Amino acid sequence: MTFRPLLLAGLLAGLTSAAHAGRPLITEDAGVLDARDCELELVGSRERAGGDLPTVRGASAQLGCGVGLSTQVALLVGRARADGERADVLALVGKTALRTLTDTQGGAVIAWSVGGERSGGSFKHETTELKAVYTQPVDQWLLHANLGWTRSESARQNSTLWSVAAERTGLGPFDAMAEVAGDDRDDPWLNAGLRWTAITDRLFVDASYGVQMNSARAKLATIGLKFAF
Repeated sequence: MTFRPLLLAGLLAGLTSAAHAGRPLITEDAGVLDARDCELELVGSRERAGGDLPTVRGASAQLGCGVGLSTQVALLVGRARADGERADVLALVGKTALRTLTDTQGGAVIAWSVGGERSGGSFKHETTELKAVYTQPVDQWLLHANLGWTRSESARQNSTLWSVAAERTGLGPFDAMAEVAGDDRDDPWLNAGLRWTAITDRLFVDASYGVQMNSARAKLATIGLKFAF
């Protein structure tokens, strides 16, 4: 399957943000759902690497809830297609707060994920990820930083993950954000995103566009919908 590296990259991007509280960023934030609060999130993506590599289209759904003890857990399912072939992903993701994020106090969490991938056969364990997350509020800005480790079973490789992001809140119903994210094996991505609060504290619509900073200029566009209940 010649498209496999791109395909997994697009799908497993959904695992790099444990529980996706910070969408449409790749960078995780330090917010954690309260006990019995839940979120359903739907995401569509399109990744184009250029050259003779195929365009990869993906979709995922994630249901996450606060489970108490400053912890939230989510189940993510995803599928990607390219050149008539497909791969599926199933993952358990979550995060636990070490320091609670407030409007005036920075927050810190440990985020994690364990994911399986299927491309024609049964599901196999593909990724394990663990990272430290910090968010600092500054006036109407939120500044995020992530540093962590991930393991690809198919490639038998460990990688160091990193990302930094700035999020501008309070623009009416909109939040605007940008980030740089990467690892120690590939060129980093530069991403920008916008989130619209359609119904306060309940319904959110978001979109992002990113470019990988290499000669091929790979591009990734996403759109998402989140319902909190």
